[in-house]
Amino acid sequence: MSPVRRRRFLVAMAVGVCVPSALRAVAKRDIKDDAGRTVMIPAKVERVYGAGPPASMLAFALAPEKLIGWTSHFRPAERPFVPEKYANLPALGRLTGRGNTANVEVVLAAKHPSSLLCSEPTTDRFRGSTESARKFRMPLAVGIAAVALVAIVIVAFTVGQYPVSLGELASLLWARLAGGAGAGASATIAETVIFDVCGPRVLAALLVGGALAASGAAYQTLLRNPLVSPDILGVSAGAALGAVLAIFLSLNIWAIQGFAFGFGLLAVAAAYVIAASLRGHDPILVLVLAGVVLGSLLGACIALVKYLADPYNQLPAITYWLLGNLASASVEDVRTSLVPVLVGLVALWLVRWRITVLSLGDEEAASLGVSAGRIRALVIGAATLVTAAVVSISGIIGWIGLVVPHVARMLVGPDFRVLFPVSVLLGSAFLLGVDTLARTVARIEIPLGVLTAFVGTPIFVWLLATTRRRWQ
Repeated sequence: MSPVRRRRFLVAMAVGVCVPSALRAVAKRDIKDDAGRTVMIPAKVERVYGAGPPASMLAFALAPEKLIGWTSHFRPAERPFVPEKYANLPALGRLTGRGNTANVEVVLAAKHPSSLLCSEPTTDRFRGSTESARKFRMPLAVGIAAVALVAIVIVAFTVGQYPVSLGELASLLWARLAGGAGAGASATIAETVIFDVCGPRVLAALLVGGALAASGAAYQTLLRNPLVSPDILGVSAGAALGAVLAIFLSLNIWAIQGFAFGFGLLAVAAAYVIAASLRGHDPILVLVLAGVVLGSLLGACIALVKYLADPYNQLPAITYWLLGNLASASVEDVRTSLVPVLVGLVALWLVRWRITVLSLGDEEAASLGVSAGRIRALVIGAATLVTAAVVSISGIIGWIGLVVPHVARMLVGPDFRVLFPVSVLLGSAFLLGVDTLARTVARIEIPLGVLTAFVGTPIFVWLLATTRRRWQ
């Protein structure tokens, strides 16, 4: 190679090596953030990282001490969700980005902890309703449900074979609360109807309806399935098998209720163990399928016991219990079931916002610090406890846990913090209304399981026809 060509070759190599290195060296530029600090960023952005409010709120949750300001001021409804120490920080705006996309501050903070960290406030998605809806729709829905419940309670006492006038009802209730007693034979009859015949039945209807509706709302929100009801995991089938076995063994009423309660809990525990032992699948899908399969097996066991039962004594009692009724409900039954129902409802209320977070999915729940497996087990256990407790005194009553949560969701939205109390009120009113119809619409009393199906089916079809948006 001649000296000229050798010189040209070396110059070309030098240019090929040094120029890219120089370009790479100057491929970054310094900018100043809103805090006045210098931050180095690439001159050419190769990748855009997009994230919604959950990711930016996670950045705030991981390093709150580095927060010096927000990109925008809080709306009044958002301020209670942020500690006062951080809520009072100034609004500094963005370097880039708009809407719910990630901004430069959040991305840089992940790479350079000393740089500015800003975050978007939480959005309405996690509250389940807008600010105006929280101000007007929720109190309105709760008020409507409470008024409907009070009206149906009054109607339940004033109609039937032994009606009591509204004046007698008010005076006797006031006398009982004041520690006095009614006077005369008519007062004695009215007291017997209110406190011994109709009163326990009304209390049982309120307890059973509210419990089933609350359980249905919890299951539908937790499993993200609008067709889920409290018996989806086999609790009703297990309780039915326990009661059928107790009747078949000619046990007393306390044993029948105890068997129903215990077998209902065992059925759900078996479904949960089966789902937990099957790894590598969607846990929610496996849990639901395990409950369906176990329910079919328990149904076959019930059919076998009915086939072996005495057709003159035991079989009518088994059939009557399976159809559901509150005719034999007593104050002692209500008092016995009240404790487990309250325990389950209080447990659901304490984790109400976590249930709403779980409705977004396990990954979103984990990013917000919610243990999906632990909360799911707690909710299923609480809802099962509530359902088993009321089924043991009422028998199998369907459609309440399926239809009532849909109606409540139409009124107040999917946020479980609001959905839960409204479902309880509407469920109590619905079952009490159905029970009043069951004992007044015909000369004979219609089983509640039959009448709830007749009433619930058209309501559910109407909901499907009128609800255009997604149920979540």
